[in-house]
Amino acid sequence: MKHTNLYYLSIIRNLMVLLNFINILFLATIILFTSKYIVENQLSREFLEKIAYVPKSPQLVFWGSIILFAVLVILCIIAIKRLLNIN
Repeated sequence: MKHTNLYYLSIIRNLMVLLNFINILFLATIILFTSKYIVENQLSREFLEKIAYVPKSPQLVFWGSIILFAVLVILCIIAIKRLLNIN
């Protein structure tokens, strides 16, 4: 079966989306687990003296980043489908 350049670009795009999702999930998980660790080990006083910005809710950061990434992917898919239908 002969594959076109569009097929290969589609595969690369899907792999990049997957890689970005894994990256966002990794960073959000680090924020979530770090916050829980600090609270459980009562290191908040020491931690707050060293940082410049405190996230308001680690769970909100975790779920918000996943949901917003999903919205971005859906918007990209819609845009690509519209472009393909125009041609």
